[in-house]
Amino acid sequence: MTVASTDEERRESTGDGFEDTLTFAFGDRAGGRFGLARLAVTGGERAGGAGVLFHGGEAVALRAEGDREAPAGGWETLEAAGADTLLVVEELLVAFLVLTGNAQS
Repeated sequence: MTVASTDEERRESTGDGFEDTLTFAFGDRAGGRFGLARLAVTGGERAGGAGVLFHGGEAVALRAEGDREAPAGGWETLEAAGADTLLVVEELLVAFLVLTGNAQS
C-alpha cells in the first residue's frame, strides 16, 4: 500500500453530520514514551482535538479541546488541544504534537 500526503488532506464538508478526523500515534519504545493525537472537523466549521502522552506505562499528560473555529485550509490551519503543527515531508504527512497551556496529568 502506498500512502501520499494527498491521502491525508482535509476533506470538504458534505453537510449535516459530516466529520473529518486525523489521528496519529507515535512511540519511543526504548525510552518508554508514547502518545497519540486526534484532530477533528465537524460540519467544516468547528474543530476539536485530543492528545495523550504516556511515559513508563502511565498517562502523564492529557489535553482535550472542542468547539474551536476551523479555518479554511488544510490540517495545518487547526490549533486544537495543542496539536498545532503538521508538516509534509517527502510526500508523507509528518505530525508533531505540541502540548501547550494547562495539560492535565
